[in-house]
Amino acid sequence: MTRKNFFIWSLIFLVIFSGGSLMASEAKEKVLSVPSVVVTTRSEFDKPAGVNFNFLWKIWWLVRQMHIDRDTVTDETLVWGAVKGMLEAIDQGRSTLISYDDLALMLDNKKQADIKTEIYRHRKNGQRFNIGYVSIDRFSEDIKDRLADIERKFSNERVGAVILDLRYNLGGHIEGARYLCGAFVGPDVVMAIEDMGGGVRKEILTLGRKIFDIPVVCLVNRYTASASEMVVGALRDVLNAKLVGVKTHGKGSVQGFVRSKEGIIRITVSRWSTPNGHKVDGVGISPDYIISEKSRIYRQDDYTDNVLKKAMEILFND
Repeated sequence: MTRKNFFIWSLIFLVIFSGGSLMASEAKEKVLSVPSVVVTTRSEFDKPAGVNFNFLWKIWWLVRQMHIDRDTVTDETLVWGAVKGMLEAIDQGRSTLISYDDLALMLDNKKQADIKTEIYRHRKNGQRFNIGYVSIDRFSEDIKDRLADIERKFSNERVGAVILDLRYNLGGHIEGARYLCGAFVGPDVVMAIEDMGGGVRKEILTLGRKIFDIPVVCLVNRYTASASEMVVGALRDVLNAKLVGVKTHGKGSVQGFVRSKEGIIRITVSRWSTPNGHKVDGVGISPDYIISEKSRIYRQDDYTDNVLKKAMEILFND
């Protein structure tokens, strides 16, 4: 591969948050069919001035001349290694290069959210007080429709408060997160402020309609990441919702996807903060009540889950 070929890419910039089941040969077409696509195209890139690429080619030469596996290592392996290393050196591996085979597996592995609901019945000031519990393990495209089911159940049970459990929720479909947040704060409310670089900022707004006009407490842990951090950050800033658990993961960045014939380049295109300006990336969100889980068993019941117990205590005393 020549130096020129190394820098000549056919690029289409895509910001995507959804996918579906597909074979590797179909992955290229899939990324082109995603809605809400922002597209720019370039065919050539100028060699940056003042950058010494001799070191890169020196290492290339050393591998080709001296490495014990020099006869079996392919040029493609070296190129992919160099590109992945360049991207992953920037922001803890969030930017990277993905082959079409890997992309197919990633999209195949996307699934519907696992949503669990419970009703906890107690008495408060001599009267029945029902708390609705909702746990969501990821945000999927169907969150909007499934919120309607939760609304019916909680309305029938006359729920007076909600515990939103986003522990172990690593994020997912951003639209689903916007609908969930909108269910508590209403539509067109600032959910996060995105810093696109160069002084450009954009507001991410909630979607849907307000469903729950009742107190909410959020459960978080170090696996609460990305879109789920966006939700709890907004609920705290807008509604003064209390967070219980331990500090969240700290994934406050947005990745775009650039298509080339070699594969998909995932690159960080922005970082976001909460409506009140709290930066999340690399920092996380500290809860109002720091409660460590007694066990790492996923979705403990109310008799062993001390984090859930604390949330109930907050709502009973509110």
